[in-house]
Amino acid sequence: FYLWSPTQLREVLGNDYALFSEMYTLTPLPQNSTPLPFVDKQQNDIPGVLRVHKNKTIQQIATANNISHEEVELHLSRCITKLNATREATRQRPFVDHTVVCAWNGMAMSAFAKLYLATRNPSYLQAAETVGNFVLKDMTYPNQQYQLRRVLQPTHAGHADTHYVHGFLGDYAAVVGGCIDLHQASQDLRWLKHAALFQEQQNKLFWNNETGYTMTSNSVNSDEP
Repeated sequence: FYLWSPTQLREVLGNDYALFSEMYTLTPLPQNSTPLPFVDKQQNDIPGVLRVHKNKTIQQIATANNISHEEVELHLSRCITKLNATREATRQRPFVDHTVVCAWNGMAMSAFAKLYLATRNPSYLQAAETVGNFVLKDMTYPNQQYQLRRVLQPTHAGHADTHYVHGFLGDYAAVVGGCIDLHQASQDLRWLKHAALFQEQQNKLFWNNETGYTMTSNSVNSDEP
């Protein structure tokens, strides 16, 4: 999606190619790289495809070509617009994993809360509270506020899916820790209450009275390793 061959650049940019190639270095991929279908081997392209990265500053290009800084910026903006339009119209974007993992949000709560305690920057406390409220609202089961979901997978339409995977032991541990850290940062007893209730749910699901310690599997997640 992000790679170009010289022939493709010439075709898309036309007369703009010369100045563009001064500004950007075209670096061949290794000879043993997997060939990609959009590279035209019949047009004397350099083997493989090219990474395009900036090589010179705008001022260097302007001086070398005796044109103004503004003219170079306009020229390069036109090139980028052409390349982006061609890419969006002819190539498929790489897959991006948008999965939201409960444990990671718990760790984010802790990180932002500790950053606030270290810096007293209110934006960090606000971020921690935003993550905490997200966990309470979106990472728990409907009508079961303190039973966590393992993941939240947005759909292509931007809405969360309805497939539920029960929270793992690590999810509860991270969220409990996040709530405790957020309480310490904000002094809001609400977060201490949430921590206690999540811990109560964790004990209910994972504590084993026979062994005297917490198990990673339970009756809900019977197939969990």
